[in-house]
Amino acid sequence: MRNLFQNKGELSGLTYTFNQDWTPLNSDAFKDTFYKQHKVHHDYFHHPSVQKLCFEIFSKDENCYLLSVYKGDRLVGYMGFREAVRRMRYMQISCLVPIVSSVSEYNFPVVEPAYLDKFYEILNVVLEKHNLYIEHVPGFFNEYFKKYLPKSFVRHTVTNPCISQNNELIKFSKKKSELNKKRRILRDYNLCVEHLNGNISKELMDVFFDMHIARWKRSGINSNFRQEKYRELYYRLVNLQVEGVGEPIINCLKIDGEYLAIDLGFLLLDGKQYLAQILSSKLTEKTASTGAILYREIVEYTAKIGVENFNLGVGMESYKFRYMNEVMTCFTIVKVNHNVKALLQRATLK
Repeated sequence: MRNLFQNKGELSGLTYTFNQDWTPLNSDAFKDTFYKQHKVHHDYFHHPSVQKLCFEIFSKDENCYLLSVYKGDRLVGYMGFREAVRRMRYMQISCLVPIVSSVSEYNFPVVEPAYLDKFYEILNVVLEKHNLYIEHVPGFFNEYFKKYLPKSFVRHTVTNPCISQNNELIKFSKKKSELNKKRRILRDYNLCVEHLNGNISKELMDVFFDMHIARWKRSGINSNFRQEKYRELYYRLVNLQVEGVGEPIINCLKIDGEYLAIDLGFLLLDGKQYLAQILSSKLTEKTASTGAILYREIVEYTAKIGVENFNLGVGMESYKFRYMNEVMTCFTIVKVNHNVKALLQRATLK
């Protein structure tokens, strides 16, 4: 594979490296920096262990890079990237995207709060001549991108709905329509719900992957799980324990022993938040509402174990807006070099 970057330098009293060596993620320095930011901006997927897993998977056949920023000998910030193709105005453009973008709901750098401004200055210098595409940027970080990457622009925004506060979770779980759906199934079938964490079998994950592929095929969309690297990534992710940050949970709905819906989620913030990340469901003659029924069961379960915020995940699916009572807007940040900008302008004029 070609290596486009071999950068190191100094700016605003900080030094930085930007190259394909991701082995420093093994060091305690990266964990220390993560936990300093984690106190302010909580996110499971930016932990060095998750970033390292993404580097291990994607660097097999893609160019991957790690930006590390130091104050003297002390690491104060980092962000991983990989090369990927993104569609813009009917054109396929090669861009740098966050290394965790395939698994994370949100994308932003890991930086000690005191060094955020200087980190974005360095990011702008390092990526000056290259294309950047960062989806699902929370509003707080979006302001830094707009300020320090002046050539970037917001391509579009998405809404992240969630159900907040424990009493709202209880209200959701008692919605009459949801209860009636469950009663209709229980009348004729043997319903079973499982909540699993740790030692998730490959057989169960294969069911989850195949269900996801079939679900999106009906909508004319190719699931990433058609590719072996994404299957390996998620199988290892659900069995990865990141102490003090969160834990993956697999929620399964079975009827008469057959898996009809599986949800991959994460318990975060000492069990106070649940992130519902990927739901796979199967159409069946028994019921067309397996995903909704599983959600009802998960909400009831998480309310019982003390979850205070149920994050429905980034996306505009209609079912999320039936239940949410709070939203957070996320942004997609795009920066293209001069040559690509000219191509996009010509494409717009055609």
